[in-house]
Amino acid sequence: RGRGRGEVGIHTINVPKASAVASVQPGRLNAGRVPVEGTVLEKREALREGVFRNSNPATMTVQEWGEVEMQRYDEQQAATLVAQAEGAAQEASMTADEKEERARMKASSWDDWKDEHPKGAGNKGDHYFKR
Repeated sequence: RGRGRGEVGIHTINVPKASAVASVQPGRLNAGRVPVEGTVLEKREALREGVFRNSNPATMTVQEWGEVEMQRYDEQQAATLVAQAEGAAQEASMTADEKEERARMKASSWDDWKDEHPKGAGNKGDHYFKR
């Protein structure tokens, strides 16, 4: 006989069998599940512990993260100093004509950019109405 309205039934916990867990492929919904042996209360407690667990534990402390960031900053500063030293050495080895040519190329490229990007052509919101 089936359960009718108002009747209380016994609810079961769907726990996979060991053979089913072994055949599960990685990446599937129930991958890594382990069957729980014991009474219903032990099963409920085991499932409750699985639900209320920290799924994203910290991999490092704030102090460790700060040390990593300081090391990264020091490396970046060292690379910047090396690049500046190389630029200064290159600047010192250039002749007056090479410096003048570099300044002319820089001015020319800036003029080209200004021609391609006229003043007021940015994101002003009235780009639908051309003047």
